[in-house]
Amino acid sequence: MPVSGYDPDDVESQLRAALLAGELEPYLTVEAIERHEGGKRLDEMLSAEEIAKVVGSADSDD
Repeated sequence: MPVSGYDPDDVESQLRAALLAGELEPYLTVEAIERHEGGKRLDEMLSAEEIAKVVGSADSDD
């Protein structure tokens, strides 16, 4: 789900990094991760609120 004010490709990059760091485990099932590995974008599988939590926490690390 698109998040207003954020570049979709940047959000997807941040979500992929969060996935590798294990930060998306509370939000995604194993099946969802497998769909991502098959080509589905993470930002299409998460709600705007979930994305904001992950992207927001990444922004606060700067």
